[in-house]
Amino acid sequence: MNRQGIVKLTVVFLFACIVLGAVFVFLKSSNSSIIEIAKNKKEIFYPKQKQVTEDLNLISTTTSYFSVFIGKDGNSKILTEKYEKTKKRIASITKLISAMIIKDNLKDSDVITISRENTMDSGNFGNFKEGESFFAKDLIKAVLIPSDNVAVRAFAEKIGKEDFVSLMNRKVLKIGMKNSYFSNPSGLDYPPYEFDFNYSTPEDIALAIFYINNNYPDLLTLMSLEKTEICNTKGNNCKIFLSTDLLLNSPDFPFRIMGAKTGDTLRARKNLAMIIESPENQGIIINVIIDSLDHFTDMKKLTNWVVNSYDWK
Repeated sequence: MNRQGIVKLTVVFLFACIVLGAVFVFLKSSNSSIIEIAKNKKEIFYPKQKQVTEDLNLISTTTSYFSVFIGKDGNSKILTEKYEKTKKRIASITKLISAMIIKDNLKDSDVITISRENTMDSGNFGNFKEGESFFAKDLIKAVLIPSDNVAVRAFAEKIGKEDFVSLMNRKVLKIGMKNSYFSNPSGLDYPPYEFDFNYSTPEDIALAIFYINNNYPDLLTLMSLEKTEICNTKGNNCKIFLSTDLLLNSPDFPFRIMGAKTGDTLRARKNLAMIIESPENQGIIINVIIDSLDHFTDMKKLTNWVVNSYDWK
């Protein structure tokens, strides 16, 4: 091989090293560190688990859950977990990822129009009609509060259905959600998504919630609302939409809910991801319930167990 050929090979080799190095740095810098640190770290003083605690008894059909404390000082601690890495259908919890894609790729003033094809697809609750137009800043409320499938599909059509799903799967890699995959923006798992469904794990969903908390405060605000009003681009035909999370501002829930997202289909069953203020307001707690028959009851049990099983002072 002549000298010119050797030079070319050297340049290609160096370029490949630079690319691989960048990928390594990207993966290392993902938000998965908050979970990895919590798992690998020596026991931190706060919060300290009490010597004697009752067993956590959720509804027997609940297959997996995850709870993590993240302090204001950056310390984190796994509070309890069960099958936290098990891949499960997550239904409309999917829309957490979809909402981030919407914010990343569209302006608040972009106009989103409801198509005929969209309204004829499965999971239409009848909230939106063919031909209606909305500003992105208004329609995104319907994605996270009433969890409307037509609304999120309208955003996917605006960006491009295949591109939207591709962006979702690239996003979860950036976040560090190593055991998640998405095939559609809504989380439906019945036709046409019966055999090509979205899945994730309790641990990955906790990462998504933490990422939203750090990077999308406006989305977190929407996730905390019990109801909202949505009007079309003309400012009329306004409708009130209620949150799917019945625990928001519940009088028997022990602490303020900063944001939550539900998911519910026949195959995924009932799912709930929630971020709350920790006792003594020393940080946050992220709780995730997957594959339950009663996600609200289980979430209250999980939260009460966490609060009562640790010394928060």
